[in-house]
This record gives sequence, structure tokens and C-alpha cells, in this order.
Amino acid sequence: MAKIITFTGTAEWAKLSEDNRDLGDDQSDKGKKIADNGGQYSLNFYFDDPDAAEATMIANKVSMVNLGYPVIKENDGRKFIKPFRYHNPTVTRNGQTITGTGGPPRVIDSEGNDWDPEVLIGNGSQVMVAIELYPANNKMFMRLKGVRVDELVEYDAGNDVDVADVMMAAG
Repeated sequence: MAKIITFTGTAEWAKLSEDNRDLGDDQSDKGKKIADNGGQYSLNFYFDDPDAAEATMIANKVSMVNLGYPVIKENDGRKFIKPFRYHNPTVTRNGQTITGTGGPPRVIDSEGNDWDPEVLIGNGSQVMVAIELYPANNKMFMRLKGVRVDELVEYDAGNDVDVADVMMAAG
């Protein structure tokens, strides 16, 4: 059975439903891999307590470098990870499909009710992430398993703003 670890923090750029998942592209190797896997679900997740989170990851033998890049990144002095899961389930080298590794992560509200996928999770929302740890190539890696939304900041696409008006006002 896979091990699940959880962290609390802040979400940014949450793409957690089938309608808003990252579908990849053919512009880069990463984009092609995402597209080949049917897209991916992800978010930038900023830890409430980055030191404790890093200690938990190290204690669980999580690989802190993936493909030459650090797993924990930094933006404006804040530490974050970008957990993800592909839409298509993982298939082993011998062709076996690993059940439960594909599709959207489970998203719930603070009371444990399933999240309405029509309500997009905006930047600054307070969440808990559930990360599934799994072994591969003698290391432990992470896969996004679920998200609990504790305080929603509803996504605002800004559709009511006329970009031409903004640009003309700027000079």
C-alpha cells in the first residue's frame, strides 16, 4: 500500500478538474510528455511550514531532485512544490496498468464533501494536499492524490475587463 503524506498551505494555479487540466503541447519535451499522458492535474503549493515539510519529505526518503531540478522551488522567498498526476494511468514496462494512478485528484471541501468541479480554485486559497509516495528507480517520488479546500479564494478570470481599455489608459 502506498504511503500518503499531507501538508497545509496556499494554492496557486490549481488545475484540478478535467475541464481545466494542463493538456501539454508539442513545443517542448515536457509539454509532449504531458500531452502523451492525456494531460496533467497540478498546482503550485506553498507550504505553511516549509522547514517541517522538507524534513517530512527527507524522513520519507523522497527524492529532492527530479530530472536535475530541485523538487522544492522558491518564488519571492516562499518555498513551494508542484505536485501533479497524469490523466492517463501509469503503465509499467511490462504493460500492466497501475490502478488509481490516473485521472483527476480527489478534491473535497473542509467538511469532506466532494468539490464542485465547476468552482475553480483561485490563487491564495488555503488547502491541504495529500501526496502519494511511490518507489521508482530506487528512490521515492510524489504523486498528487487529493486536495482539501479549507478557505476558497474563487478564481476570477477577469472576463469583465476590456483589455483594450486597460492598454489605452496605460498610454
